[in-house]
Amino acid sequence: MKRIIYILIIFSAIKLSAQQDPQISHYFFLKGFYNPAYTGLTNDINIHLLSHQQWRKFENAPLTNIFSIDAPLNLFNGSEGIGINIVDDRYGFVRDFRANLNLAYNFDVGIGVMSVGVSPGIFSKKFEPQWKFPDQTEQILSSDQSATIFDLGAGVYYTINNVFLGLSSFHLLRPSFYFTATDNSTSSSIFLTNHFYFNGGYSFKTANQSIELTPSFLLKTDMVKLQYDINLMALYNKKVWAGVTYRNKDAVAFFIGTSYFFDLKLGFSYDLILSNINRVATNTMEAYIGYSFSFFKASNAQKYRNVKTL
Repeated sequence: MKRIIYILIIFSAIKLSAQQDPQISHYFFLKGFYNPAYTGLTNDINIHLLSHQQWRKFENAPLTNIFSIDAPLNLFNGSEGIGINIVDDRYGFVRDFRANLNLAYNFDVGIGVMSVGVSPGIFSKKFEPQWKFPDQTEQILSSDQSATIFDLGAGVYYTINNVFLGLSSFHLLRPSFYFTATDNSTSSSIFLTNHFYFNGGYSFKTANQSIELTPSFLLKTDMVKLQYDINLMALYNKKVWAGVTYRNKDAVAFFIGTSYFFDLKLGFSYDLILSNINRVATNTMEAYIGYSFSFFKASNAQKYRNVKTL
């Protein structure tokens, strides 16, 4: 009975958590990860790899790996985009796997560009059986518990000159996972809550024309809790960047990067923890690799804007 109570507590904690989606620091490079409408907005094929190690040296701390790729299509006399996001997210004895297909359509609105996108995909959740509480001699689960559901997201994105704004939502259908306890005496469900993301920013050059500044923000909420990232990035000669992010109730992140080597973007961030978890965990680290290339030139340079993808 005690094990069942523990399982229900864990399920409830996960269900009520505002961070069912992984949290990353290089969100300004992976805009398509948070908003499918951003897909295909540049002339390039963009590939992103990211590894996020949260609360290092904390036992079973969250570890997130992301692969993302997107490209313009330019079909049907329009401006379409297609992309794929693959996410492996591990925390405690839970492993989440997500694979999403991003589809977007871009069109002119006034002097700016509006984009709408959808993101259908699958979401798999797995509980590892070998995990057990420190004061327990038996494993909580006798075997793997896993389930896979269909998931759906959507978003809009608007750019005008050097200003960009985006609004998106994931887990629109609020799908549920169903699991059974060790002795099969009870079962519990975990549902994915709607997550909403609102981001925006503005890029401008300083008096020194070789330096470009981009203040930006990202709001994240499940309509119960609200978290926001406020970011300032400086780009030098379009090859080297550095900046800082403040994430309320969580951390201050410092990041640097370069694209000097064969146009390969290499980035690194280090988070100083501000919450009470810093008593038992060390700080967070994240590594980013990106590469962009193109097989063709756009016929209308005004229609596609490379919005801070470097």
